[in-house]
Amino acid sequence: MDKVKEDKLVIILGCLVLFCIQILGNMVTLAIPSISQDFHMNVDLTNAVSLIYLVLVISLVLPLAKIISKYGVGKFLKIGISLGIISLIVCAISPNSTIFLIGRAFQGISSALICCSINLILYLQLSGEDFGKSIGIVLSAGYVGLALSYLFAGIITYYLSWRILFLSLMLLYIVAFFILMKLDKEWFLKKDISIDYRDSIIYSILMILFVGFMSNLDFGGIYILPVCLVLLIIFIWLEKNIEYPLYNIKLLKNPDYMVGNFSSFVVFFTTFIVMYVLNFYLQYALDYNSYMTGLFLLPAAIVMIIFAYIAGKLTVKYDLRLLSVVGCIILIIAGYIIFKMDFIPIYQIFIGCIVLGIGEGFFLASNNKQVGQTIDSENFIDSASFLFTNRELGKTISLSIYFVVAGLMLGSDSSFDDAVLKLIMTGETMMEISIVLLITAIILLFVMWLRKKYIKA
Repeated sequence: MDKVKEDKLVIILGCLVLFCIQILGNMVTLAIPSISQDFHMNVDLTNAVSLIYLVLVISLVLPLAKIISKYGVGKFLKIGISLGIISLIVCAISPNSTIFLIGRAFQGISSALICCSINLILYLQLSGEDFGKSIGIVLSAGYVGLALSYLFAGIITYYLSWRILFLSLMLLYIVAFFILMKLDKEWFLKKDISIDYRDSIIYSILMILFVGFMSNLDFGGIYILPVCLVLLIIFIWLEKNIEYPLYNIKLLKNPDYMVGNFSSFVVFFTTFIVMYVLNFYLQYALDYNSYMTGLFLLPAAIVMIIFAYIAGKLTVKYDLRLLSVVGCIILIIAGYIIFKMDFIPIYQIFIGCIVLGIGEGFFLASNNKQVGQTIDSENFIDSASFLFTNRELGKTISLSIYFVVAGLMLGSDSSFDDAVLKLIMTGETMMEISIVLLITAIILLFVMWLRKKYIKA
């Protein structure tokens, strides 16, 4: 197969798997009320449906990137897709919540494998200007997946069932697998590097324990914190004294890079929990079915794609940090509107969703470019893995804190059906936390802009 045809197939493969991952990551949120009702889940188990997936993604992406790059990217992508298919079947046929959560755990591992692998394949297969264009195309496919995920999940859950929802994704995974087989090629980044398995294990345990600490502050989770701090110190010390580290710690010395990653963490913290709580409010408080909820949330994702494109054009003329600041300010306005949900008409909540999409689109276009410009090409894999981890960590930490607040207000044995008012109060608490974080990100981004301007002067 000639190089041009290979490149096209790789781009199609990247679009397809990222489209699937985005749908998988968002569709479950919309289906949670139906899943929770079928399995008679309490608040803890309901939140665990998303949390178990996210914690495995963030604890595995960074370690897997180096392992995959040494032993064969295509091989691990096949494993990731195969595991994804198995996980979809497990969730679809699960007789109880325990089996369902096991399926969600498999999905977390699968998504980590797929995300690491496809980034590496794009990086190794394409080069120069083609790489930049291709990343833009693949990211756009991810945005389309995000936009369609709510409607896709809503229609199938309402007219068929949430079990069919999981099975319906299988076809896309199977097509991706056959494209990979057709390529019949293997990619390696550095076959001669030594894999730091010890630090990989330490990192994974650290992330799992940290999420456990954040999720159980109300039940003695604070005692996990000293263990997390000790593991973090050990991890950093070991990484600084090894030839082939799990992650290039030197990247963290770049303030622009760190602020870009922190801002990404904050934005995903905010947008995830806003949509998570709003979905519950629409279905539990307003008695919307999953189809109507999907239609209600769809315009926000479409607007995000449009404004990501507009902001992408603006990045040529305006400073990336200032555009990120604009995105964060818009998100504060959107969150404030939405979390007044019980006191304002439904059309104002809808407007708030549109504003949220505008803010997220502005931020994503500028932040992606900003973080990419702060590192050189040889650190692309470390940077891409770290940025993706930060985004998923933002979702995970927001859900963990929500887990604690909901447990305190509703009680762990309650369901969301039992206490809609307390659900709204929980959402308002999360918005207050989000606003503080967004203001912090705005200040840091503005300081970075002033720093750049001062240095140039």
